[in-house]
Amino acid sequence: MLNSVADTERQSPSAVKPAQERDDILTAASSALFRKPGGSEKLGIVASGGAILVGLLIFSPLLDGGTTHIPILVIRLALLMCLTIWLFRLARGGEAVVIQNVLCILVLIFVGYAGLTLWWTPYKNVGVQWLVTLLMYTVLFGAVIQTIRSTIEIRTLVLVIAGMGILESAWGLCQYFLLGESRAKGTFFNPNFFGTYEACMVGLACGVLCCVPHKELRRWEKAGFWMLLVMASCGFVVAQSRGAVLALGAVLAFVGLYRFRIRAIAVLLCGLIASMAIPNPLKQRFVDVSTQDPYAYSRIDIWKSSLERILDRPMGFGLGMYKYTSFQYRFPVSREIARYGKRAESAHNEYIQIAVELGMGGVSLFIVGIFVWSMKVRDTLRICKSSLHCGFVVGLASVTIAILAHAAVDSVFHEPALVILMIIAGGTVLSAWNAVTTRPTWELRLPRGIHSTGLVFGLTALLGVLIVQPAAGWYAHEAGEQWLRDGKTAEALTQIRLATFIDPGTSAYHDTIARIAAHQHHLTGELYWLEEAIEEERLAMVLNPLDARFPFRLGLLYVSRAGLSASDRERVEWTTLASESQERAIGQDPFAPQAYLELAKILVSQSHFDEARDLLERALVYEPNFLPARVVRGELLLRNGERAKAEAEYRAINEILQVYEGRTLTGEERAYIQVDARPLARALKG
Repeated sequence: MLNSVADTERQSPSAVKPAQERDDILTAASSALFRKPGGSEKLGIVASGGAILVGLLIFSPLLDGGTTHIPILVIRLALLMCLTIWLFRLARGGEAVVIQNVLCILVLIFVGYAGLTLWWTPYKNVGVQWLVTLLMYTVLFGAVIQTIRSTIEIRTLVLVIAGMGILESAWGLCQYFLLGESRAKGTFFNPNFFGTYEACMVGLACGVLCCVPHKELRRWEKAGFWMLLVMASCGFVVAQSRGAVLALGAVLAFVGLYRFRIRAIAVLLCGLIASMAIPNPLKQRFVDVSTQDPYAYSRIDIWKSSLERILDRPMGFGLGMYKYTSFQYRFPVSREIARYGKRAESAHNEYIQIAVELGMGGVSLFIVGIFVWSMKVRDTLRICKSSLHCGFVVGLASVTIAILAHAAVDSVFHEPALVILMIIAGGTVLSAWNAVTTRPTWELRLPRGIHSTGLVFGLTALLGVLIVQPAAGWYAHEAGEQWLRDGKTAEALTQIRLATFIDPGTSAYHDTIARIAAHQHHLTGELYWLEEAIEEERLAMVLNPLDARFPFRLGLLYVSRAGLSASDRERVEWTTLASESQERAIGQDPFAPQAYLELAKILVSQSHFDEARDLLERALVYEPNFLPARVVRGELLLRNGERAKAEAEYRAINEILQVYEGRTLTGEERAYIQVDARPLARALKG
């Protein structure tokens, strides 16, 4: 696939005649998508390069921005098909010629380094899946570099991106004005990512309209780019994304400074002042968000927490491990009932997240790659002699810059549609350099024969299994969850056990079986259910040693098992295991009060009252609204003869209940403040 376009000589853009530039778009698309090696214009098996690129641009945003299992599976399989075709051609022919590109080398080094971090990644299954994702993105980048080799092919991709931008903008505007959505999100699941997409489209339209003379655009192309500019600008406003403002500012500054030099600064300042003065949904969200959302400005706390992780582990925690290290790096939100109840799933800054997961080496490689790409953009714009060529380069570079800029304040690299758009746009800019310069090449050689073919088959089969495995396991698990909701436990267990067979490395599936088995034990009293729950929870903890929820639940199961012991010695052994599990849970998540409470109950049962009280006091330092701990602490104070302190504890419980009376509570919040304090009250009266 990487060699699906013939390596024929191209004229420089300055030598292309106006009549040639105005060829029908269908001819352009046919030339770009269906050219075979050797100059043939027929559709062939290796002609899928351009078609795959266009298909990904159209398909990737359609289903929640490509974040669910089905689009991820389709995208990965499409790229695996391209890689397989290219590798089998290489194995059959023995050699292949690829265009030299320094950034390709940096990308391979970065992916190789990411693979190396699997050695110390605690949760291997997640790390492997992220590595597969990086490999598929690498295939896509290579496909762009090797497939797109002329201005007419670049033009085709630009028009496809613009067409998708118009459709996305139209749907977003319909959502806001006709369907009553508070924030437009297009086909994305998150309005912030839709805002980024719209900022990309504004940059693309501005780049083309500002840098390409209108006489060099067809009438319908000119109308289309103006439509894109207007609709994408409106879509950006109704998306109301604060982070996307940075993306839009970056692309407008880039286009303005390139086209209008210093005069652009005055225009940008006027635009900024106007956006602040004229009422609009985006301005209103800036005003309202701080009062409506207690987490609106938590990014600063997340970044501080992330920097602590980098200092603690400069080599990185491992690929995909950010969300799991968050158990130990929570931060408080003072206005919430559960002050440490939230943990950051991502850093909301992709560069910081790369540093947390891959260490300073990984983020340094990534930043060097961005620098090399930006130098190529500069060099390409310097040697462009065709305004049409320059306009496309500026527009595509703006798309890439928008996503890179927004990555500084949000998790845009976790949105496949945006990553695919960035890779295709940024890679096409590098292809624009190849279109106007002599292209040095490398020759890749592979010994012919059955061994090479077998190696290729084994590699692609392994990748295929790794690609299909998570989707198949997830859908089996979801089927089991549905059976469970319908009250059919046997069928649910069958499906979820199938999920563990398909994807045995996912800890959540084993945890689900453990919870079902524990519930069955509660209903039936059968010991084998409890033993199965313990075994599955142990396995979940081994697979993912960073998740503090697994040792906490395992400790509860050990306590249940201790209550069924036939002898005092056996009961002591199970109780000891329960204590160790809760201590491990506290070590992995020192901010969650539940493990402190459960360990304190075990200590009370062993008559270690002072140690239990100390644990509860530690828990209440982090979570003062956790009333179950206050009730037990009050009882311990009363047992110790400290009646005044016990009464003060009871008053604190009532005060907290009064503060949050009438408030709509989440399940976690109810667990914090819904408590029966009547036994403590009766004890105080007595």
